[in-house]
Order: sequence, then C-alpha cells, then structure tokens
Amino acid sequence: MALVSAWWFALFPLAATALVGPCLTGARILGAFDDIFYWHPFLRVAQDGWHRFGQPPLWLPGIFGGIPFAESLGPSVWYPTDLLAWSLGIPSGIFYAWDAWLHLSLAGIGSAWLARRMGASRGGAMFGGLCYLMSGHVLGTFSVGIATFVRGCAIIPWIAGLALRAAEDGRPRSWAAMSAVCALLPLGATHQFFAYLVVALPLLIVGGTPGRRAWPALAGCAAALGGAAALSALTVMPAIRAVQLSLRADSSHGWTTMASLPIAGLPGLLLPGIWGSGDLWFGPATAASTEYLGLIPFAFAAYAAATNSRAAKRWVPVMIVSMILALGPATPAGRVLGSIPLMSSFRVSTRWLVFVQLAVSVLAALGLGALLRGAARAKRRLTAIWIVVALVGGSVWLVRDTAWANVEGRPWVRRAIAARPEAEPAMRRAFGRAFAGIGARGIAAAGLTALTGVASPVVIASAWCAMGAADLVIPALPTLRSVYARPGEIAAIAAVPRLPPASSGSSRVFTEEPHYLINARLPAGLPWVQGYHGAPLASFGTFWDAAVYGCTSRPGPFAWFGSRYYLVKPGERWDLADRGTVTNYFGQVLSLREDPAPLPRAFFVTRVDAAGTDDEVLAALCRTPASARRVYVAGPRGRALAGRKAPGAVGTLDLTPNRITADVATAGDGFLFFSEAWYPAWTGFVDGVRVPIARVNVMFRGIAVPEGRHTVEMVYSSLPFRIGLWISLLGWAGLAGAAVSRAGRALRPREGLR
Repeated sequence: MALVSAWWFALFPLAATALVGPCLTGARILGAFDDIFYWHPFLRVAQDGWHRFGQPPLWLPGIFGGIPFAESLGPSVWYPTDLLAWSLGIPSGIFYAWDAWLHLSLAGIGSAWLARRMGASRGGAMFGGLCYLMSGHVLGTFSVGIATFVRGCAIIPWIAGLALRAAEDGRPRSWAAMSAVCALLPLGATHQFFAYLVVALPLLIVGGTPGRRAWPALAGCAAALGGAAALSALTVMPAIRAVQLSLRADSSHGWTTMASLPIAGLPGLLLPGIWGSGDLWFGPATAASTEYLGLIPFAFAAYAAATNSRAAKRWVPVMIVSMILALGPATPAGRVLGSIPLMSSFRVSTRWLVFVQLAVSVLAALGLGALLRGAARAKRRLTAIWIVVALVGGSVWLVRDTAWANVEGRPWVRRAIAARPEAEPAMRRAFGRAFAGIGARGIAAAGLTALTGVASPVVIASAWCAMGAADLVIPALPTLRSVYARPGEIAAIAAVPRLPPASSGSSRVFTEEPHYLINARLPAGLPWVQGYHGAPLASFGTFWDAAVYGCTSRPGPFAWFGSRYYLVKPGERWDLADRGTVTNYFGQVLSLREDPAPLPRAFFVTRVDAAGTDDEVLAALCRTPASARRVYVAGPRGRALAGRKAPGAVGTLDLTPNRITADVATAGDGFLFFSEAWYPAWTGFVDGVRVPIARVNVMFRGIAVPEGRHTVEMVYSSLPFRIGLWISLLGWAGLAGAAVSRAGRALRPREGLR
C-alpha cells in the first residue's frame, strides 16, 4: 500500500518533470512565443518597479504610447506565485520553469482527484489524470508559452471538484472553498476561463443533482462565483474599465471569431495528423489548434458515458456545449455568446476545449475503472475489441495509399490542401502513421488486457497510462521542440530594458508590432520598448489607423509619439533616414528608421485649437506638420482651451512607473503636451493643486499651465483599483477569519471528552 501511495503522489510531478525538466536548473529556459514576447519582460518590469521605486507599476509606458499594466487583462501581477517572483527578484527563466512544473503537476493531481470524487478507482483516476495532464490542449497551451492559461488548466479541475462537493453537501464553507479557488483565475489574468465557468459550472451541477436540490445548488454556485469576483476585485474592476477603453470593446474587431475550431478540423479530435490538429504536425502550434483528445481516452470515455448514466448526465452536456462554443461563429450559439458584453471581449474561442478535454479525462477514468472491475467475461470481450481495433488499424495501414486516395477526395480535405499545398505530403505520411499506431496499440492493448486480467488494477492502469501518454504526446512532440532554448539564444531577455530613466529624453523606439523589439538588435544604449500582447487602447487604434491609412504624408502624425527610432516593415514609405535593418527572434528583417529631430516627450505647444469630433482632429493633424507643435482638442474641453499659445520651457522631466513630474516655466497661459496615452486613471496637479488632464490629438495628454514657474505632476491613481483592492482585502480577511474560527472550534475539547 505504501508503494501504491508513493506511485500515486509521484506520477504527476514525474510527468511534469519530463516536460519541464530541461528548464528547472536554468541550463535551458522556456523560450517559446509568448514566453519570449510577454512573460519574461513583464516579470522584469514588475521587479524593476518594485525594487527601484518600491511599488508595482500600474502603467506600462512606451507601448502604444502607454497602456495599463497591472490593471489590464494581460500580466498576472497579483497571482500568488507572481507576487513571490517579482517581490523576491527570482530570475524569470528559473521562475517560469518551476511555475510550469508546479501547475502541470496540479493539473494532473486535480483531474485525478476529480475522477475519484466521481467514483473512479485509484488506477482509473491515475489514468484520467495523466490523460488530462498530457492532453493536446494542455500541452499546446504550455508549448506556446501561455503561462496564465497553463495555470488556468491546472485550476479548472479543482474548481469542478469543489463545485460538485458543494452541490452535494450544500454547506456554505464548501461554496466558500470553491469561491476562493475560482478567484485565482482572475488574479492569474485568466479572466476568460473565469467567464467560461459561468456557462460550464451550472451545466455540471444541474446534470447530476436531484431536482429538489438543483435550484439551491445553482444559487450557491452563483453566490460562489460572485464571491470569487469580489475576492479578485482588484483585477476585475479595473480590467472592466480597461477592456471598455480598449479595442476589445468593439466586437466587430474580431476577438470572438479569432482562432475558433473550424468544422473541418473536427476529425483532428480523434485522428491526429489528418487535419484539424494540423498545426501540431505541420507548423508552430497554437492553443487554438491543439484539440486532439486521444483515441484511448475517448474510447474509455465513450464506454463510461454508455454505462454510467450519473456521470454522463454531468459531463456529456458540458462536453457538447463546450464543443459547440469552441466552433465560435460557425454556430448560432457561438454568435449569440459573442454578442454578450464582456464575453465578446475574449478571443480564441477554441479554449472552450479545456472543458471537453476535462470531461473526456474524467469519463475515461470511470470507463477504465469499470472495465478493470468487470468480470473475466468482460475482460475477454475487451481483448476481442482491441484485436478488432488492431486489425482495422493494421489493414488500413497496409492499404494506406488507397485509403488516403478516398480521404483525399473529401471536400474538407480538398479545401485544406488547396489552402496549404505544401502540407499534402506530410498529411499523407501522418495518415499512414496514425493507422499504424492504431494497429500497434490495439495489439498491445489486447495483450496487456489478456495477460493482466487478474493483476492488480495499479499494474494494468500503469500500462494503460503509458499507452495513453504515447497516444497523447506523439502529436504534440513537434511543438515541444520549440519550448526549450539555451539562455544564449534569447540573450535579449537578460538585457530587457528597465523602465524609462529620469532623463530618457526622446530616444524611445516606436514600432508597428511591439513584439519585434524584444530580440531586435538595436544601437547600444537605446532604450527599448517592452513587448505587449494585449489589446491597445481604442484611442491608439483610432490614431494609428488614421496615421497609416488616412494621411498622405509620412511619418505624419507618428512624430507625436516623441520617438527617435521607428521599426517598420521593409518597403514602408516613411520619410525618415534609413539606418539599416534589424532581425527579431523569428528571423524577420525589419527596417530601422530614424527621425533626426524628434519631438520632446513634453513641451509647450504653439497653439491649442478646438475641434468638434475626433475625426476632425485627425483630419487637421494630417494637414498640420508635427513640427508646428499645434494641437487639437475635441469637444467642450477644446473650446475652453482654444487659443492658449504662450511659450514655455520644460526643465527636469522625471519619469517613474506611476508618476511623471516636470519643472516648467511659461511666459503666459500655456499648454503643456505629453506624448503619453490619455487614460482616466491619471490625475494632474500643478503645484499640488488638482487640475484636469485634457485628451489631446485623440490619444495624448495635455495640461493647462498658468504663467510663471510651476511643478506639474501626473499621478496614476485608479479609483476602480483602490475600491477593488479594499474589497479583495476584506474578502480574503473574512475567509481567513472564518478558517481560523473553524480551526479553533475543531481544536476545542468537547464536553464529553474532558
């Protein structure tokens, strides 16, 4: 029994070590896609803000003229492991390796625990946990470096298990426990999974709950989700405002239709390498294309769904609804969901497949357990089934060319090949390999089932785990090659820039795609801009579209960013000095352009003019050279400021994460322009007296300054963040107090035992 328990606890950390092992010592680091662009630089930004200025940065300057940092949907600054990393200064390469190991282990343990709660045997639960840990969706999310969604995949099984427990006993403390774990999703910037729980959890709870207890259970679930939102209010409340002011607020931008599962990709759920799991075989994987469920787990899941009505009622509806919503706009349900406020702000609808994968894993655990507990006759029948599977797979492999000719004639395959002709030979080879694997696994399965018919369930489950792992990992192996990189290969991470220094002047770099700057080889000493994968502010999008497509002069309005260098795609007709090319992480060549006389980061304008709308402002900017330093303000505020044009000078300009300070002098009523994006969380002060910050030239900031010498400040002070912080602190304090009180009552000696 001790050996069985050791195997139980060691299985999932060992599997996680196999995936993350090369990175744990720092000899290699996680270096795929979002890891490079996103997480390593973000951690450095948070660490710099804390260790240099004593506060986490709430604003990220330089990207799109500036965007919310800790308050946006992007970085998970307040997640427990992130808090430790940036406060203790843990190196990013080491931190993300161990963080991935921890959460992959939790994913396996949590799904195994969930299967046990549903009644699976120990061996079946081990198999189900490994199926989830090694699933196409989890591995694909891991391989593209989406740290927050790896964490989300790890947390979802625990939430489901706690929800089922709370629905059964109905006790407030059970719902409180579920609420606390749910709160980790928004704290970890996995708002999308949290929103999906609003749909998935009621289906899971109602499916197997008796009618008389269904409504109280749904009410408890709703209260728990509301409590989770309160516990994570310091991210939820400001993120709502950030989303409303970003491009995500416009559902026509295509967020809800991005990377949905194509109907033609459905065969890839069961037949890896045919099409649909496509990018796993034919190119870099994304979380949107790794939908392979695994043949062996699906077979056991189908058996459980057919023989276990209680489990089927809970998990089959979740699986069906999630599959439909993963198709995105291909179904009416996906289009309806995409029109709901906030739901329309999330991209990559294929992430619904995490619930499909979890359902398959739990049902597979139940199915295998039922078969292991079956009589000898059932085992003989299972042996016969696997022999048939082996014969079918082997026969198709023997006539693979003829079989492929039939498959190739299908309309969805013809469309796929027409879109990617170069993939056709690889598809043909993958087709043969898939059925060769089916035949080989069928033979091995039949042999193992026959030989271990009277063996310990742990032994046979271990054999099945090995087969299930191979079945699930083989399609993902090509993607995992891109996960690991030697530190020298991504040396730019070690040189990621600090936040802009106090005397950064006008040496900023501006780029059409911030990702390009992470590994770009730029002139020595040049402050770089951090890459950011989140949505820019809508005002930036409006300004950018007008500058790129609306103005005939180049760079035209771009000069307002106060940048000296611009990274653009080769061939762009920018009227700037060409300084050669740079190469980014993917080997793409970009053109480096220089403006020899950029506008300063802050200066007094020559004149303020009023305009009725933003469109009028943009049209005026296209007609007015930026060198004229003439600005436009829309609406009533513009009419109040119109005519200000007194000259002035900017002395010391101090830039810190959450504060900008300038010593200025003006000969009259002047107007101070800042090349920083306007956002309502910023508050302006002149000599300590609060003043309004005007939205200038559609997206920038400006402050009216009276005659004389003054100190002008802009302080990042977010009311939604402050309110959310207090709500979260009070909520966590209440939970902690309740836990301590309960522990005290449990330790208090009972009257009859004295």
